[in-house]
Amino acid sequence: MYRVAAPLSRAVEVVVVAMVSLALFLVFVPALQVGAIVGWTAKPPAITVKEVEAELKLALSQERVVGTLTPSLAQVTAAPLTAMGPSPLNTRCWPTRAQTTVPLCQYGDLKSKITVLLTGDSQAFMWEPAFGIAGKILGFRVVMMIKALCPAEVVPTSYWYGTPYPQCTEFHAFLNKWVSVHKPRLIFAAGRSPELSAGYSDAFQIAQEFLTMRKEFHSPKSLVYLLPLTVDGSDPPACVSAYISAVNRCAVQRSSGYFESTVDQGIAIAVASKQESTIPAVSLLCTAKSCPVVSRNFLIYTDNDHVSRKWMWHIGPALADLLRPVLKRLPHTS
Repeated sequence: MYRVAAPLSRAVEVVVVAMVSLALFLVFVPALQVGAIVGWTAKPPAITVKEVEAELKLALSQERVVGTLTPSLAQVTAAPLTAMGPSPLNTRCWPTRAQTTVPLCQYGDLKSKITVLLTGDSQAFMWEPAFGIAGKILGFRVVMMIKALCPAEVVPTSYWYGTPYPQCTEFHAFLNKWVSVHKPRLIFAAGRSPELSAGYSDAFQIAQEFLTMRKEFHSPKSLVYLLPLTVDGSDPPACVSAYISAVNRCAVQRSSGYFESTVDQGIAIAVASKQESTIPAVSLLCTAKSCPVVSRNFLIYTDNDHVSRKWMWHIGPALADLLRPVLKRLPHTS
């Protein structure tokens, strides 16, 4: 399941529990004592939210790639996972179906006492590069704990392409224990809706799952933020290959029905309850009406619902702009 703030595919999951300021402390419980894995450290040129929004508008009229497309179509076609998420990619941070725990995968400002947890499925995974950049700019450490096809919201029974997926429930138990011990200041959750039995996944139920998720964390002082979803339903690399001289034709309309409306509505209900919050991260991926697939030389999507690492690095400073007011609302701690 892949879903986050409005991208495109379902093989990689990233449920980003919108707690962007995940104040994670490197304290280990015996069962959680796994080696820390540190991510990429460089910072891209600064870019603001307004500049990203302007760039996306221009992309809707851009016909040709400016320079060399990055990542390349060859890379995303052969191995899309290598073009998204943390770099270098440590497979221990991308657990297999059988795995129910992950090591301490940390990014951003590793010396900070403010920990931000990024959790969910592949939708959360894809956001790490931007969060890592934002953490360096704003001074918070990012701890990423994700599992494919295992969204952050709590559900009775999950499935993996039609078969029972008890490992997702076990992973949630591991995650909840970690949160209750380390008490991150912020938690960001992202992900598509879980695969459930027929008739279960309506918007109201999804909202209740998000609210239950907070209770499961046993960390009432943590602020939880829900990240928006990406678009879904197209094949960006194939489209760009077919329309290399008119890449703007590959843009996906936000009104086309590609959004997972039940999750979007569920987030809206949870936020309206004033028990959860969200950030307008979709503005870093789409305009008010469309989601471009190419901007300048950036291939934004690696598949139908995941955003490339290169684009996430590019918008990292803009994500920091969105997170700055969130951090300012955090109460001071001794």
